[in-house]
Amino acid sequence: MPSQCDREVVLAFKRIHEVDIMNLGKIVGTVAVTGAMLFVLSACEKEGPAERAGKEADKVVSDVGKSIEKAGENIQDAAKGKK
Repeated sequence: MPSQCDREVVLAFKRIHEVDIMNLGKIVGTVAVTGAMLFVLSACEKEGPAERAGKEADKVVSDVGKSIEKAGENIQDAAKGKK
């Protein structure tokens, strides 16, 4: 029979998982909107301050995407009981 501590740990992981999934959806939506905006702005032919800012934003969006993937892997590992 699981102890009270075991049950609390399982419930904590479930709550973390639910919150992270909800936040993940918001982050993915934000990244998608930002990517669409960057795509529209990329139509500029002459590179100016906006183009440079767009390239920097692309890098940031890419980094955020990698962070989201890593967080998802960590959540899955935590749910499976891995460290």
